[in-house]
Amino acid sequence: RELCMKSLKDVHVGTGDHAKQCGIDLYKHMFEHYPDLRKFFKNRENYTAEDVQKDEFFAKQGQKILLACHVLCATVDDMETFNAYSHEVLDRHERDHVELPASAWTVFFSIFIEYLEKKMTVDEATKNAWMEIGKDFATAVGQHES
Repeated sequence: RELCMKSLKDVHVGTGDHAKQCGIDLYKHMFEHYPDLRKFFKNRENYTAEDVQKDEFFAKQGQKILLACHVLCATVDDMETFNAYSHEVLDRHERDHVELPASAWTVFFSIFIEYLEKKMTVDEATKNAWMEIGKDFATAVGQHES
């Protein structure tokens, strides 16, 4: 937990321009390096990183996804809360009619680590800690019944 929290020190959540850009940068990375994931963004399937930069949706969505990473990291030592929050994330996706394959949840954490590496040096222990959170998250959403 401590390693992951430390890795988030430059990944801000909030309403300021810097925080918004942190979230946009995550989606720009995703759209640049994982074009197959664009299909999960209705009406944005053909976006480039430049399009992501200009779309207010990604400023808002970027903050949601970064906040989720912060909350998962902060609650991983309290599995009841971690699982409840994981279920809330899944419920939100279902409510918004975003259907992701189970594999996407684990893949996300690999993408997130790559994003972090653009902002700082991420050692193996921190990468492993994030992947453990990813596994715990995937397990929690896999056990969730809506």
